[in-house]
Amino acid sequence: MNETRKADPRRLAGSRASCALILLGTISPAFAGVVIQQEVTLPDTGAGSKKVTHTTMIDGNRLKLVSPQGGTIMDLDRGTFTILDAKNQTATEMPIGDIPSPMASAFTGRFEPTGNHKTIAGYPCDEYRHEFQSAAGEVSSLTCISKQAPGAAEAAAFYKSMAAKLGGHDVSQAPEGIPLSEEATVKPSAVALPGVPPEVAKKIAEAQAKQPPRKTEAVVTSVKAETLGADTFQVPQGYTVKKLDPEAMRALGGMHPSTAPPQAP
Repeated sequence: MNETRKADPRRLAGSRASCALILLGTISPAFAGVVIQQEVTLPDTGAGSKKVTHTTMIDGNRLKLVSPQGGTIMDLDRGTFTILDAKNQTATEMPIGDIPSPMASAFTGRFEPTGNHKTIAGYPCDEYRHEFQSAAGEVSSLTCISKQAPGAAEAAAFYKSMAAKLGGHDVSQAPEGIPLSEEATVKPSAVALPGVPPEVAKKIAEAQAKQPPRKTEAVVTSVKAETLGADTFQVPQGYTVKKLDPEAMRALGGMHPSTAPPQAP
């Protein structure tokens, strides 16, 4: 005699859950990183300005910035920062903890929403007035930050981790998202030079005080999710790698590498 059994709802639920987990296990992540291209307008050596293209790649705790001069590689897990010199084919590696980097200070200070909204590179962003102190001087900027752009959460997480490692910067006020544009004005401040006689240091400070504010502008032209291989964050083949002695850095008064996050870190 055939019996008709009623399905146990608990077994059905467990079976469906198992199938869902198996299905999820076969799905690879859509991407493992983000690639950001931006057009940066900087003051040139004369009274004019120049435009350059920067490409920033972020994957987890690693970042690589490519510029016409070479670029930089930052690995938070290894605790290293590497400056690439394209002209001389050299890579100078140094410990992250010894770098008072402007990349980190760019996420500190006050962020006040202006109420303005834009669409840049196809993605919406919210505008903020941002003021902070960097090694170069006092910075005042308008920056537009997007939560909807691909990789926004990943990029924001990297920059916050980076700022924490580079001297414990307070980035609690930084909005979540990825900067898609920035118009910044830098009012130069005096830079202390170790070992310089007081009268010489005074003249240098006076000359720096007379410098006009420097204006820069950065606009993201493309941002996309992309799988990035481990070789992306390695020193290019043919480069000579040099390790900078932390004691030598301290003797020089610290390093201020000219790196730029997407808001131009």
